[in-house]
Amino acid sequence: MRLYEINAALQAELDNAFDPETGEINPEAEARIDALEGERDHKALDLACYIKSLKIEEEAHRREAAAQRARAETTARKIEWAKDYLTMNGAGINIKDSRASVHWISTESIQVDEDADPTSAPAEYTRTRTDWNKTAIKEAIKAGQSIDHCRLVKKVSPVIK
Repeated sequence: MRLYEINAALQAELDNAFDPETGEINPEAEARIDALEGERDHKALDLACYIKSLKIEEEAHRREAAAQRARAETTARKIEWAKDYLTMNGAGINIKDSRASVHWISTESIQVDEDADPTSAPAEYTRTRTDWNKTAIKEAIKAGQSIDHCRLVKKVSPVIK
């Protein structure tokens, strides 16, 4: 039986477990309920173990992805070093070969000093970004305020260790 089927069977057993005249639980029904609860607990434990193994696998993938990102960043730095070296020592050399080709393009970009204050620039050269302050919205909703397009969503999640 699947977990949801066990829950349905448990409910059916509980609905019919009591003697309508005495109000006492039927011993056979009590045994069936105990067996169903045992099976439910076993299935829930198996599912929790499966979730735990998936979490371990997910963490291994995350570690591997982090290692891959570190290798990619190292490779990107090597590429930039090699391009800078070629620019300093071979600018203007055009080469075309079956293995690689070299040609030169000119680009322009704007660099703004990191310590520059954007509020000191004229308005036409700045942008502002509007974003939701979810912490303030949550506090306001909990305090009883109604905010358009916002609602407090509660979730229940199992904690598996």
